[in-house]
This record gives sequence, C-alpha cells and structure tokens, in this order.
Amino acid sequence: MLNSSWKKRGGSKSVMKARPGLNKDSVVLVLEPQSSIRMLLTESMRILEFNTVKGFGSGREALDYLQDNPVSWIIMSPMLDQDINCLHILKIITQNLL
Repeated sequence: MLNSSWKKRGGSKSVMKARPGLNKDSVVLVLEPQSSIRMLLTESMRILEFNTVKGFGSGREALDYLQDNPVSWIIMSPMLDQDINCLHILKIITQNLL
C-alpha cells in the first residue's frame, strides 16, 4: 500500500511505468531463493507492465529454463545459497553467447 506522503508528492501507479524505449515484450527472469523477495520482484516487473516475468528459486531451475528459452533481462540475488551462484550463472550465460 502506498503511504499518504508519497501520494501527496504526486505518486501514482502511472509514475512507475517502464521507461519509453524498453520493450515490454521482453522476457524478465527473476532468480531469488527467498520466495517473498522473489514474489515482490516479479510483481514489480508486472507493475512495470512487462508481459513475461519468470521467477525461480534456484540457479539450477533458472539454467534449465535458459537452455530452451531466451530472456532479455535477468534479475538475480548476488547471494544465492545454492550449489550454483550468480557468478557461475553469468559465466555459463557468457560462454553460451560467444
């Protein structure tokens, strides 16, 4: 819920729209092990009107998805507690792009 001081400054849902030039058809992947934070991030991307937002709780799940599905944006926690951390995921993505 938005607080009243934010509304007084002119805040509204329309202020939070994606910047012009961003392709709202882009696929956004959110990788966050904590479900509450993952839900907050995915919902924020939907509020910004991105059409496709995929949320994953583990690096392994995200890599499985990335094998068959291209994405435009990846939002991930730098502190993944899994056997695959964010640096490992970035390395795999970079190697597959070259």
